[in-house]
Amino acid sequence: MAATSFKNEKVGDAFNSKFINLKIEMEKNPDGRGIAMKYRINAYPTLLVINGEGKLIKKVIGMQGVDGLLHLAKTVE
Repeated sequence: MAATSFKNEKVGDAFNSKFINLKIEMEKNPDGRGIAMKYRINAYPTLLVINGEGKLIKKVIGMQGVDGLLHLAKTVE
């Protein structure tokens, strides 16, 4: 999605205005396994919306197109 949906200007504006965005390569990042276990990630890609205390607000599994990402940005508080 980094090479496709997230390059869309509307998606970028929606996510950058509302979230702190972070991409983690779970298989490559040394912390990836711990994060995957903590948030029970068993499929990739998985999008997580996590609050400042580390509480999981929303988990979306699978590729998301522009419409799916815009919907996610609008529906998460």
